[in-house]
Amino acid sequence: MDELVTVYRIENTEGRGPYCYTTGFCAPITYAYDRGCNHPVPSEDGMTSEEHPYSPPQDFFYGFESLRSLARWFGGLPALRTSPEWSLVTYTVPKRDVIFGRSQVAFRKANAVANDIIA
Repeated sequence: MDELVTVYRIENTEGRGPYCYTTGFCAPITYAYDRGCNHPVPSEDGMTSEEHPYSPPQDFFYGFESLRSLARWFGGLPALRTSPEWSLVTYTVPKRDVIFGRSQVAFRKANAVANDIIA
């Protein structure tokens, strides 16, 4: 049986996270905490491999391995409460489908099970 891990992710009701690089849209929640903060891109956060030298595969989504990591990234959990369009969702994911970086994780959402939505 696969070992399972919990991933914490901020997303809207459509399942999109606040960073949407494919559309070029970044939600306002990201702007307040990006300037001057240590928010490495995947290639600078230890989430690459020979097969994927710049970032995880396209079917991977980003999250955090703990609430503490998520809160540190976004400037605290109270800051998230001021953005009603975003919710904190927990996922249970087979460990083999998670790439662990130093600040964040990437996971194959297709193999994950959404558990709690903490609005």
